[in-house]
Amino acid sequence: MNRNSSDEKRKLYQQIIQLPYQENCINFEKFYETIIEDEYLSENHVNYLEKKYAIKNSWAKAYMKDYFCCGSCTTSRIEAKHRVLKQYLNSSKRISEVFQVFQQL
Repeated sequence: MNRNSSDEKRKLYQQIIQLPYQENCINFEKFYETIIEDEYLSENHVNYLEKKYAIKNSWAKAYMKDYFCCGSCTTSRIEAKHRVLKQYLNSSKRISEVFQVFQQL
């Protein structure tokens, strides 16, 4: 669909590729509806996408982030902790403020 195709087919291909990476559920649903209603998709393509849509909670970032990862979408739990620490700590903090932040966390 991407090679030697019209601009419309390439655009559709790019939408399909970007679907798993949508950040929120509303955008995901809009992209999905646009893709499914496209005239260039065959019946086999539509059936395949519908089967994948049924299990979207296991592969779509918008759904995994909200339901599987509890809102934290990082490669590691420690990265999420670092992000929180960076919000409250910087090099100008006094040592007493650092301990207060750790107590709050």
